[in-house]
Amino acid sequence: MVRIARAAIELSLRSPNLNKHILFESLSTLGSPNGVFVTIYHYPTLEIRGRAGVHGTGKRMGEQVVDAAIGAAFMNPNAVPVSMGEAVHTVIKVDVLSDFEEIRSSGRGKLIKVKKGRDGLYLRYGFNSAVLLPSFPEEHKLDKVGFFEAACRSVGIQKDLWMQPKIRISRFETQAFVEEEPDGRVRKSNGPK
Repeated sequence: MVRIARAAIELSLRSPNLNKHILFESLSTLGSPNGVFVTIYHYPTLEIRGRAGVHGTGKRMGEQVVDAAIGAAFMNPNAVPVSMGEAVHTVIKVDVLSDFEEIRSSGRGKLIKVKKGRDGLYLRYGFNSAVLLPSFPEEHKLDKVGFFEAACRSVGIQKDLWMQPKIRISRFETQAFVEEEPDGRVRKSNGPK
């Protein structure tokens, strides 16, 4: 998956008319996960350069990985697209999301159902939704309450509304795979370090 993400980025840099179906097929036997996120880190600082995800589409693994990789590298509204010179100084992480499990507690009881570092959050409100990966609290130095508040802010609602019964929040876990160095060995991981 990580190799396909890197190939999608590098081939997109070389050919704007990339035939993505060739890449899709290389992961065709892996089925359709709930979602995939690709994170690009600058190497060696390991600062996040770009992140994008695809979830709830029913697309097969190959399509999700390629779409997320291209989104992370070229469609990040807060950063310029990754260049060819920069791509060789990045490491790539792929998170595969488990199914979402709705948290059926109310108020502060929702906190008990989530283990920091293991669980991510999915919050849907109206037409807006947010997916925060299990690594999000550590990256932003948040406790559990801050994690839930960040999910609320991500969908544009007041930060304390997560305690309301009408706000539905789900938890999920991920399997993460990351390069140890640019285009290097891939290992199972919880982060880029």
